[in-house]
Amino acid sequence: MKIIGIDFSGAQYAGRNIWIAEADFSDSLDIKTVERSDRLLGARTGRDHILPALVEYIAAQTDSVVGLDFPFSVPAKTMFSRPWERFATELGKRFPGPAEMQTALASKAGGKEIRRNTENVSRTPFASYNLRIRSQTYYGISRVIAPLIESDRAAFPPMTPVDGRKPSVVEICPASTLKELGQSTDHYKEKETATHVENRRRLLDATRSDSLVKSIAAHCEEAALSDKHGDALDAIVAAVATARAAKQIAAGEIQLHGPVDEGHVFY
Repeated sequence: MKIIGIDFSGAQYAGRNIWIAEADFSDSLDIKTVERSDRLLGARTGRDHILPALVEYIAAQTDSVVGLDFPFSVPAKTMFSRPWERFATELGKRFPGPAEMQTALASKAGGKEIRRNTENVSRTPFASYNLRIRSQTYYGISRVIAPLIESDRAAFPPMTPVDGRKPSVVEICPASTLKELGQSTDHYKEKETATHVENRRRLLDATRSDSLVKSIAAHCEEAALSDKHGDALDAIVAAVATARAAKQIAAGEIQLHGPVDEGHVFY
């Protein structure tokens, strides 16, 4: 089985920020590559170019589980349509952008920011329509998930049944995985100070020591340490979270913590 961990971005030039880790997985995980998406996919960095390329890349994967680190859904109280597939395909048609989505969802929640139950259990840093993450949620659902649903080229467990002819695409959260490994996620992104580099090294060591991980290629470790934005490291951690998801899915051990339409964070 192939495992793909994707550190996602909804930024205007998302191709610079989306990193993809590829790994082989049987009983243990061999992380083979990690690369910036515009380089791996041969696409321009702009969001309107990189996200369609990412859709095609995901759809082309066979016998694989793909992990993406953005919210696949929102709290049930704020959903404007159900089931989940309808919500996902209507999101981009209903709202022109992340800000409009956030305003509408907050209104349905009585002006508050509420969290999905799965976010509380997995201890994600932000609620699905928080200001810091709203672009990831909006563009991830409307520009990646919706096209895959509409073209019937991926399964999304637990919301849709696994189909061996298609990749399984799951919601993961690297920050939650690192917390599960007992690690603080402070001060490892955006800077190249000695402290930030050392923290990236600490998080990489913790990831390498996870019982699922057999090996991480040397160039992947180098990228994780040298990428000051932390995206390469997050993609590697995303691969570990995705492998954990694959095991749970194969064993039928997904424990939902709320309505299935709210989605599920694997970590």
